[in-house]
Amino acid sequence: EATKPKSQHIDITKLSNKELYSKAIKAYSAKDYDTSKKLFALCDKKGYKQPQSNFYLGEMAYYSKAYEDALFYYKKSAKIIPY
Repeated sequence: EATKPKSQHIDITKLSNKELYSKAIKAYSAKDYDTSKKLFALCDKKGYKQPQSNFYLGEMAYYSKAYEDALFYYKKSAKIIPY
């Protein structure tokens, strides 16, 4: 009998903003884009690392050929960057 891989369920309600962002980066690096999108979107919603989160969301949209979505996220990222 084949064993099922262990699910990596993350209880995001118990994570700090820094931990959420770190897990989003790790998921992105591992090409787990579904998890990464959810975590980056949550970081953005919570106001944590918004420019970076939106940039990564744009990258994922671009590479999945969702160009309009990518442009939206890139523009949002650029608007948030403090000068």
